This record gives sequence, C-alpha cells and structure tokens, in this order.
Amino acid sequence: MGILLPVLKDAFCSSCFTSSGSVQARLSMTRGFALLLIQLLFVVQLNAQTIKPLHIGDSLPKITLRNIINYPVSEIQSSSFKNKNIIIDFWATYCTSCINHFPAMDSLQKQYKDQLQILLVNSPNPIDNKKRLGHFINDYLKENEKFSIPFINNWEEARQLFPHQSLPHYVWINAAGKVAAITDAASLTAENIHHFLVQETLQLPVKNEADTSVPFKTIAGKVKDLLTDNALPLTVIESVKTGKKIPFTKL
Repeated sequence: MGILLPVLKDAFCSSCFTSSGSVQARLSMTRGFALLLIQLLFVVQLNAQTIKPLHIGDSLPKITLRNIINYPVSEIQSSSFKNKNIIIDFWATYCTSCINHFPAMDSLQKQYKDQLQILLVNSPNPIDNKKRLGHFINDYLKENEKFSIPFINNWEEARQLFPHQSLPHYVWINAAGKVAAITDAASLTAENIHHFLVQETLQLPVKNEADTSVPFKTIAGKVKDLLTDNALPLTVIESVKTGKKIPFTKL
C-alpha cells in the first residue's frame, strides 16, 4: 500500500480545491486516479501470476529452498546444485512405501554423492502438520544417525511445480537443470540410475496417477488402516480427516 500513498495524496491534495482552480483540480484528480488505476492493475496482474507446472524437458527455475533439515544450511538456492543430478522424493509420514525406500535412497546418495543430490520433500497434506512432521524427522534421524539425505518441509512451490495426487512421487532433474523423468518407485533401479548419471536420455514411463473417475464409499477408521505399501492418493487422507466422499481408485 505504501506505493499507492503518493498517488492518493496527489489525487486528494487540498490545494487543488481553490475557487480559481476548479479545472486544475479536476485535471489533477483525473491524473491521480489514472495513476492509481494503473498501479492497482499492475498489482492484480502480479498476484494473478502463478507458478506453472513443469513437464519432462522443462528447466527448473531459480528458487530458494527453505526449512532444510539434516543439511549444513537451512536455506539454499536451487542453482547451488549446479552440475549435479537431482532426484526430488515427495513423501509423507503416512506413506509406508515412501519411508521404506529411505534406506535405498540413502545408499544411492552416499554412493553417488559427487554426482547426485536427493531431496526428501514432504508433500503438503492435511495430516503432516508442523508438530507431527518435526517429531517424525527428529525420531528418524535419531534412529538413523548416518542418514545423509536432507529433508525439506513446507516447500510452497513444490506442489505447484510438480503436481501429484499419490505417493511416492519422484522427479528426476539432470545436471543441466532439466526435468528428465517423473516416476513412481518402480523406476528406481540401478540401471536407470546409471543412465541418469551418465546423462543418457531416459525413456522411463511417466507416473500414472490415480484414476479419480470411479466413486467409492468414504473410508472410515484410523489413519493406520491406510498404511499400505502401495501409492496412496492424497485425497484419501483428506477423506479420513473430513469424512467427505471422494472418487478414488487404488493403484
């Protein structure tokens, strides 16, 4: 609002309303309101701009990663990983498949530490609040003291850049900063990792998200009843918390 004050002040300047300057006053007010309108339109246009989802072949924009845990710094620019291949591993505390893959991902990180950077990004969901997430990560790191992968919490742009409906969800970004693949856990093989690191073109199947065209009855009961080794649509978690009926097909 501070940027608008000079215009408002000029538009309603009391000195404009003299008996001998009514025309000047109207002109001044017109100019003031015109400038005000231009500035308001500019602000609206900026607010309307949204982050566009990235697809295979797109370049990762320069963004700031905050709330990093298990890393030397808590904030870093994405450009800091230049010349490194990146795998973004979207996960949640209720996703047992995600967590079961942590040890294998950690082994990859240690084996290819000079070529690869894996990032564990918590996928925004109604269950993983700040307190629950903090307890989980702290407990996991205590039980796995040599775990080498950083956790990133509350990455606001994450779901906008890489929208997904189920977990686990993996985004492969090559050393040139381009999205090379978007997959599920089945593609995390030694052969595919090798091709990825030597900058070969990956021909991996794009992850098939849940088919939400088939209705189902609201899932009731405790969250623990949903803990399976399969990818779990995030909308299922919402149904447990709210009791709303939603469409769902198990992968």
